[in-house]
Amino acid sequence: MPSSPNLRAIGSTGSSDAALAAIAEVTARDRPVSGRWFRDPFRYPQWLEATFAVTWLSWSMANTLSPDALTDRPGLAVLNALGGWLWPWVGFVLFPWQIMALRMGSLWQRAVVQTMGYGILVHVTISVGSMSLDPFSPIITLLLALTTIAGILSWRLWRRYA
Repeated sequence: MPSSPNLRAIGSTGSSDAALAAIAEVTARDRPVSGRWFRDPFRYPQWLEATFAVTWLSWSMANTLSPDALTDRPGLAVLNALGGWLWPWVGFVLFPWQIMALRMGSLWQRAVVQTMGYGILVHVTISVGSMSLDPFSPIITLLLALTTIAGILSWRLWRRYA
């Protein structure tokens, strides 16, 4: 059976890889400076990392505006022993670090900062969850969801699936 140019493999556009690479290069070059904050902000890990950066900032702002909200809880005694005045401020360090890692595109830094945030979320989730009588309370559900998503994202970054 003779081959026909109209018969292509499913998903093939008929364009060569070189042509697609040239189009991508021209598009990247013509992009405005404001669009270069992240390399590709709508790609799965990057927008989620930016969301976690805002989460770290919100975490620190909430804890500094109401300092007695979490530091008086006995389940967080380890964090209080390490510095009850220090740990609510950790978001002010994680936020700029995560944004800087996203801007630079360093996969290793992105993985490190995301894993540090994941560790904090695990500790707080276990500490708050161990004190809670209601395992289905909204705050526990939110902490479990954030911890799970941060863990999956950290794993993806270390496996270089970003």
